[in-house]
Amino acid sequence: MKIEIDFLPTDKNLDSLKAFMLNLETKHVPEPLTESACVTEQPCFEQTTLLEQVQAAEAEKPASKITKSDVRAEALKLSKAGKQDDLAKCFASFGHKKLSDFSETEYPALLAALKEVAQ
Repeated sequence: MKIEIDFLPTDKNLDSLKAFMLNLETKHVPEPLTESACVTEQPCFEQTTLLEQVQAAEAEKPASKITKSDVRAEALKLSKAGKQDDLAKCFASFGHKKLSDFSETEYPALLAALKEVAQ
């Protein structure tokens, strides 16, 4: 995000800025840091390598969505390999007869089951 502000230092703008600055509350102004306050046993921030940052980003990334096409492709492999009976049993284990009977939420489990049958 980039925010740009143009400020023309005219007398009117400077007077408005002074009035604004004088009206600011100073209740929460932090105390100045002393040298002893800056020295700690632990670093104030974590230093991570680029690899650690990439790994963290990968871990946070949601798993890719399994589509009907992914499941259909795996089912087609079984069918072409002559395992139509195993394919039918796999579908039946979920209580369905055909791929169109499955909901999208069942695709990950179905795909895993189909891959297991293929092995």
